[in-house]
Amino acid sequence: PIMVEAVTRRTNKKQRHRRLTTGTESTLVMDVDVSKKQSSENQQRQREQQRRHLANTELTENIESPSQERSNVANVAHQISGYRSDYSLGDTLRSASHVITEPTPEQAIQAVDSLKTHDFAFVKRSNGLHSFAILAYRSMEPTKRADEDAAMGECMNFVIDDSGSTKMVRRSHWSRSIRLVSMEGLGGCHGVNDTAATVAMDHSTSKTCTSHTSFDQHIKE
Repeated sequence: PIMVEAVTRRTNKKQRHRRLTTGTESTLVMDVDVSKKQSSENQQRQREQQRRHLANTELTENIESPSQERSNVANVAHQISGYRSDYSLGDTLRSASHVITEPTPEQAIQAVDSLKTHDFAFVKRSNGLHSFAILAYRSMEPTKRADEDAAMGECMNFVIDDSGSTKMVRRSHWSRSIRLVSMEGLGGCHGVNDTAATVAMDHSTSKTCTSHTSFDQHIKE
């Protein structure tokens, strides 16, 4: 009986140890699983935070404050010359003092050639009067339309009214048909205001849809 009791005690002890070991292993496995789950959730939260941060950053960069918008318009304004606040697009020249008249055709062509995109000038219309206009773009056109092998000549394309009508002036007519704007009578105000800068940008973007619709008004000589 003593031996049987000893064997029984040893057996019970082994069983208790086995249960404790199995329980510990199960606890460790559960702890590992919980840790992995928490780590995965943390990673997901971090990725979501990064995604939101990037989205907010892009949104902030794409939104311009009113001061930035005014600054952009002002920068364009400094690059535009010839604007007079007392004229609107299409207005007829009211005084000879409002244009610059060069003494020779050569000097007139040189002066006109200095015009840049969005600069203002007075352009001679088919009725003989000069209208306040804005240079939309330059282009190369055949010197003679009837001749397929004709050479190409430089032209200036102006927006001549608020409706977007255009007028093309060939280089050979620059000295007679284009006059640079004089600032006489405007005091010290030679710069273009914000409204004029906006008008210049709006009309320049319409060149592709107006340049082919108003050629009946162009100079054809």
